[in-house]
This record gives sequence, structure tokens and C-alpha cells, in this order.
Amino acid sequence: MERYFHVQQCFHAVGHGTFFTGLVWDEARRTPVFSWAYDCGSKSTTSLTAALDAVNSSPFIPDLIDLLVISHFDNDHVNGVKDLLQSKQIRWLAVPYLDLFQQAEQIAIGDASSCSASTALFQHDPVRWLKVNGLSEQVNTIIFVKGGSETKTPDDGQKPDTPHGPLPKPEGAEPSSLNEMNGEVTYPNSLEDLFQHPAITKKSGIATMELSHSVSFGLGEVPIEFKFFNSNQPDLFEIESGTRVARISRAPIEVVQAELEIALKASGLDNPATIDRKWRFRFKEVYERHFGRSGMQKNNISLCLMVQPIIEVESCGLFPNHESILHDSPKKTDGSSLQRSGLLCLGDLKIDFPTISSMQCHYGIDRWDNLAVVQVPHHGSKDSWTPGVAAKFASDHFVHCVPERSGGYFPHKFVSDDLNSLPTAKVHRADYRNSVTLNYHFPHCPV
Repeated sequence: MERYFHVQQCFHAVGHGTFFTGLVWDEARRTPVFSWAYDCGSKSTTSLTAALDAVNSSPFIPDLIDLLVISHFDNDHVNGVKDLLQSKQIRWLAVPYLDLFQQAEQIAIGDASSCSASTALFQHDPVRWLKVNGLSEQVNTIIFVKGGSETKTPDDGQKPDTPHGPLPKPEGAEPSSLNEMNGEVTYPNSLEDLFQHPAITKKSGIATMELSHSVSFGLGEVPIEFKFFNSNQPDLFEIESGTRVARISRAPIEVVQAELEIALKASGLDNPATIDRKWRFRFKEVYERHFGRSGMQKNNISLCLMVQPIIEVESCGLFPNHESILHDSPKKTDGSSLQRSGLLCLGDLKIDFPTISSMQCHYGIDRWDNLAVVQVPHHGSKDSWTPGVAAKFASDHFVHCVPERSGGYFPHKFVSDDLNSLPTAKVHRADYRNSVTLNYHFPHCPV
């Protein structure tokens, strides 16, 4: 027996922002197998509303989205999440892990345009944010994805030895009939059975867990793989006489934590009716007293996501009005199959040579060589791109999430020049009027 699975992926037309959705569709059964989204925000309320309306009215995208990934907590990446959750439920909400001090730093360096009070609360406590907005029933599990040092360099032709498997089964969900590549999938009875003793808590009915970004996961009978990347963050503390102390004030970590908790409580972020107008100043004052000027030590935070098939695929045009950019990807000599079809979403990650080397090591040579599409980070900002790194990706397509006009800043000229220096790469724009799609299918999946 053979099954036909189609993959639809779309950078929606939200311009300066990011809203990406993906779907694996079972053609034989005419049902979705797995759905996911990456960020949901824009500087244009009108464009974001139109994109959400299109998703809600789609006959393909289900009311229950399996995975929503938040790259980082800037308004133009998350200000549509509340609206999305009012119409869709989420099985797994994945966010970058931040300790309390990194959270304070991100709040301190922000302003009203980049980090609203709602966004600050979402970053600090996603469970509390869901409760405040009456959305606790819309999310089953929150996954805090932690980064970590890469300890080995990929060898040519070798795939890194990382575990594969389904995401943890939500509590109360029905048994799955999916087959894993090497045998029958049996979901564990608890999250601990799948991952090695992760810290699991439950608050307001929502399960939370921490997950290393080294873990990759698949979809059982569908030969597709998902893998995160969360860059390491600099430690805001130093060791002094065996005690962790703040870099500037030299105060012990416990003192700084207590002050930040007081600032959080006094700010009233969990009650929109009583938010202190000086809420951001409270965080900024504590942060700068202990660590120095905000903005000087800005962390490079973005949870990245790679999605790739692990067998050859063919281009397709199954979904209406979604001609895929992968039609233009290099094909094998027989012209039948795409050579590369992997996708990498980068959020607002600053791409320099050390970061891209870390990513290459993290993903491994096979995954890296399979990249067909890369989302250009931070809407093509010059602050998030180092000239010369485009060639390190060597992908077939690059996607800008940008407005039609921005005075040449988004995307910046030297980012565009670097991308255009690649003779075979194509650059696409998901702006306020145009979406960018990439579709393919697995024509023969024996089960």
C-alpha cells in the first residue's frame, strides 16, 4: 500500500513581521497529518488580520495546530498570537528559554514599538499571559527550548547522531496509528518516558517542560524532520570568591533576583487595568544598576526552526493559488526529484561567522546541504547580517519578510548585495501584498 503526503508551507503577506504556516496533508484520506506555525505578528494590523482570516478560512488548516514556534518576543513577531489562539488551539507552544535576567534585559532594551506590556508578560510568563487573556484552554503544553554548546563537528557525508521521535503526546489525546521509520510508534505514557527526565510542571492546567535544542523529531510515517536551534547566551554574572555576582554591581544573584521580582510585582503586568505607566523603567533601572547600560549587552535571541524531508521529494501545485518557489530549485539529472528542499526560519537572529559555524555544526552537513530556502533574519536589517555569510548558506532561495517600501532599510542594501552575489540563488519578498510558498510531496510512502 502506498500513501501520498503533500507539504504546504507559506510565508504570509504580513510585510514587516513574520507569520509562517506549514501543513502535512494526507491526500488519500484527505486529512491533515501535522500542522505548524512560526511566529505570528506584523507592524500592519490590516495585513495580519487578512492573513489570519485566510488561515481561518482555509479548508486545509485544522482548528487544532500541532506546533506553534515563537522565535523571540518582539511585537512584530507575536502581536497576532492572541488573535490566532482565539480561533485555533495549539498542542505544543515552543518558545526560547530565557532566565529571569535575560528576560529583564530584553524588556529593558525594548520600547513601546518593539515590546508592549502584553509582550513583556508573554515573555516572562507564557502561562500567566494565557490566563490573563482567557486563553488557558487553547494551549496544551509549553516547551522552553534551551540552547547548548555543540561538541562535535560534522563530518562530510555523515548525519549527526541525534534522537528522532514524535513530539510528546498531549495529555488525554487519542492513541496514534502512525508508524515510525524503524517500527511501530507507541507514545509514552508520560513525557519523562520520551525525554530524559525533563523538568515538568503544571500551572493553570497547562503542562510546561524544558527541551534541549539538540533533540530532533519526526512525524512517524511521514519522512519529515523538525529541529530547533537556540544560540548560546552570554552569562550576565561572574564568579567572585565562589559566588555568582552581577557584572557591574557585584551583587549576589539572589539579590538581583529579588529586586527583579519586586519590579515585576510593582509593574502590574498581569493586570491590564492596573499596569504602572513606569513598568519598563522599573526593569530598566534594576537591570542597568546591576549589569550596565541596556542595549550594550543585547542578547542574540531567536529560536530557529529547520524543517526538511529526509527522502527525495517532488514539486507539486496541489494547493490553490500557491505556486511553489521550489519549482525553480535544482533538480537531479533525470529531472524528476528536487535535490534540496529543506527550510530554515531564523527569526531575528544576528548572523555572523561564529553563529553560522555553530549552526552548521548543530545541524550537520547533510541537513545543511539540503537547505533550499532560508528566511533572511530581522527583515534584512544591516544589524543582523554580516557581509559574506550568504555564501555559507548556499541555499537556492532566500525569503525577506519586509514592507514594500522602507527607505532602503528593510532589506538593507548590503544584505541585498550579499544575497544577489550568489549566482544561482533567488531572492523573494513576503511583503504586505505577496506571500511566498514552498510546496512538495512524497509521491511513494509505503506503509
